[in-house]
Amino acid sequence: MIASIVSLFFIFKLESIEMHGLSKQPLILFFSGLIILVLGVFDDIKGVSPWGKFMVQALAASIIWVCGIRFDFLLSHLESGTTTDIISFFMTLLWMLSFTNAMNLIDGLDGLATGISSISFLSLGIISYNSQILSFMCVALAGATLGFLRFNFNPAKIFLGDTGSLFLGYMLGGISLVGAMKTATISSIMIPIILMGLPAIDTGLSIIRRVLKNTSIFQGDKEHIHHKLLEMGFSHRRVVIILYSFSVLFSFLALYLTFDSGKQFGLVVLVFSVVSYLAFSKLGYKEYLKLLKYRIVGNGDENIPLEVKYFDLTSKLNVAKKPEDIWETASKLINMIGFERSSLHFLDPERKKIIKVFSWAQDLNKIEALMTRYQKIVMKKTLGEKGSIVSYQLSQGKPEILFIRSKDEMNGIICNEILKDIAAEQFVSVPIIGKNGALGYIVADKYFSSNPIKQEEVAMLASLAAQIAAIVECNQLSIDLNSIVSDVRKRSQLVESQKNILY
Repeated sequence: MIASIVSLFFIFKLESIEMHGLSKQPLILFFSGLIILVLGVFDDIKGVSPWGKFMVQALAASIIWVCGIRFDFLLSHLESGTTTDIISFFMTLLWMLSFTNAMNLIDGLDGLATGISSISFLSLGIISYNSQILSFMCVALAGATLGFLRFNFNPAKIFLGDTGSLFLGYMLGGISLVGAMKTATISSIMIPIILMGLPAIDTGLSIIRRVLKNTSIFQGDKEHIHHKLLEMGFSHRRVVIILYSFSVLFSFLALYLTFDSGKQFGLVVLVFSVVSYLAFSKLGYKEYLKLLKYRIVGNGDENIPLEVKYFDLTSKLNVAKKPEDIWETASKLINMIGFERSSLHFLDPERKKIIKVFSWAQDLNKIEALMTRYQKIVMKKTLGEKGSIVSYQLSQGKPEILFIRSKDEMNGIICNEILKDIAAEQFVSVPIIGKNGALGYIVADKYFSSNPIKQEEVAMLASLAAQIAAIVECNQLSIDLNSIVSDVRKRSQLVESQKNILY
């Protein structure tokens, strides 16, 4: 950042010899950008609330609007007045805040935002060849970010932080706005948007996700494009290089549109849209379109199909790194499916019996009372000896789904006391099957309401079990799980009350 500031200072010093109309605007833009720079410093050191950052960014954008850097070139056909000024102000605000925060949002991996900024500034410098000062500004910022990238690329020695990402995004938005003011055409607006294609798409998707999920647009998540690529198994460096490639592609489209004088505007937009849609589909964002469809057509969340809601949570399982993370999301999914009580079991290291690792219920107090009684009944039972449903399944030697529709089916198989007072009228036990056999089981029922279990609910639970198996093996969590099981075993030997198995 220091290098870019020093470079820009000398540019403005040289340009001051022949200060003409347009050159004042880049100077205004630069000094308003210092406000964003100071904001970033405070945010990195002490932290600034989302609304606090929004207000400071709005202040900087308001300053350039007052000084004549405005998004009003599409309003020329309207009569000048208060209405057009208001529209111009809010459009300028939207433009600057979008660019500023887009770069900040994509700064999630070492070197990602820095490299994309370098590509964007270099391309913008070529696009602004008719304006010497704008072109010099872009080249100076491109050089500064390239120099910084050497130390910011994975594994990073220094980090961009909000100081760098907010400032770079603000300058990209401002320079593109000043450049677009010279030619009041649709293509002049689309060029910087296409140039910033990757951050623009990522920001747009982030806003759509959070609105559809009824969460604050300022609330962070792990569903950005770079997170999706990491989930697909790409390494940190490979993800960054892939996204660099897309940024270069978008830059070429912007350059082509510039030097073609907008003649192939439709073709460029089509290519941009196709590439965006393909990425959108491959990264698993298509379900958000379904969610949007039902939100628009329906009368609220109650009209959204279960499988569409289910998608949102299942996507979070893919980033689970610990067994605790798996169960945190899995329990929410099981609740969403419609079950009221559930337990996630994993086989012990010898794969001979199951020890409860995690459990959940809608009424925790009630389930604790039941579990205390249950423990006294089943802990002395051996495998297959009228104990729990899980023990029975293990004794059969075949990891298959067991859907019990009536307690009568389990007479003589499950302990009578469990069958009479603890087991629900209907329950299901679904195996978690890995490459080498069963890893564990998910047992679920509707104990509190006694509502019947639907076939589609069993199917969704089986799908969840398959996903958990894939995550456990893909992330090599078996060692951690065995560690947990061993730990539970040791503690259960020391504390009798900690001996617990859920049917």
